Amino acid sequence: MFPELDAARQGAVQKRIVFRYSERVELLNSHETGALEEEALSALVRAGVPVTPTRRGFIAIGSKGGERLLELRLAGDLATADFDALSRERDVLWLAERVADDIAVALRARGIHYADASGNVFVTGPGGLYVSVQGKTGRRIEFEPLRLTWDVERDEGDPSGARRSFAQAYGWAGMPVVLALLVRPELCRASVREIASVVPSSIGTVHRVVTALAENGDITTGEAGALVHPRVILDRFTDVWLTKMIARSRRTSRRFAPGLDPRQLRPEQLSALGVEASGEYAVDLQGYSLRSVTALLYADEPRSIPLVKQLRLRADPLGKLEVRERLWLPEIVAGPWAPAPVIRADLLALDDPRTDEIAADMLVNDPVLKRLSGGGPVGGP
Repeated sequence: MFPELDAARQGAVQKRIVFRYSERVELLNSHETGALEEEALSALVRAGVPVTPTRRGFIAIGSKGGERLLELRLAGDLATADFDALSRERDVLWLAERVADDIAVALRARGIHYADASGNVFVTGPGGLYVSVQGKTGRRIEFEPLRLTWDVERDEGDPSGARRSFAQAYGWAGMPVVLALLVRPELCRASVREIASVVPSSIGTVHRVVTALAENGDITTGEAGALVHPRVILDRFTDVWLTKMIARSRRTSRRFAPGLDPRQLRPEQLSALGVEASGEYAVDLQGYSLRSVTALLYADEPRSIPLVKQLRLRADPLGKLEVRERLWLPEIVAGPWAPAPVIRADLLALDDPRTDEIAADMLVNDPVLKRLSGGGPVGGP
């Protein structure tokens, strides 16, 4: 192939050719390359992989303290790749536009990690982490990808170091504050104390989150306060919700087998019980053309006595009705429905084409989500 090179150097050159970007990827500009990278990483988040961006080109997977560091590489035409050579690169995550089913079989058989922009994923990690999703169509994932700000999150010289302002803004403790700002963007103009009065968070937490959001450039505060990038904030909120809430609900939520069909409840009855509906149950009650299979409720106390009595609930770990502890105060919602960003995230978590379609429809027709998806700043004077 390269007669002027010795065998060892030929092997090295051949390896670079195997791993080089395809012509399509080589022609991508930096923005398009970043978009592909972000979409593939969002597929990991969607699949429930605990992902932590480090410095550019690296991510950590796994729980804190037992993370595995993976190098990100854009894959070209995997159909022509040397799979055995790829399998020797143990700490690489290959990102692609689309990983076909037949290629995925070969990659998984050799333990080669990958993620694509359609939502197909194969990743293994510490603590028995094993995530395999395959069969997603060629359409790209339904929500905007997480815009990663790698280099300000970790020290460039220490990719496993402590996260900074990004974690303050979008850590789990900050989710009630982020949610309140999404639902009521005018709160960007309010004082920290005023914001704290409508969220179940301390003044100190509110101050840290608002400051971090401002430092990230996601919001402005003061008299002209607004959500600068509302769709970005919504998608970051969704990404955190899809990962953290799934893990949290396994520990804190309660499941029941109801003796009474929850669909028989009227909105005013839900309000009287002090609960808010979410996911497919909420959109079913709101009149969407979807008959809910599961029922998801949020309450101050997952074992609310009035709720148990009204629905004749019986504890059942496999029950179709789940009650979770809410992360908002009634002041930010209208009626017995969870906030719109929560309903949408819970719909996406079901990973069902029917609920995905309704989640997309909400971006166009729900007043709160439509405003957040408009592209421009929201909440200013």
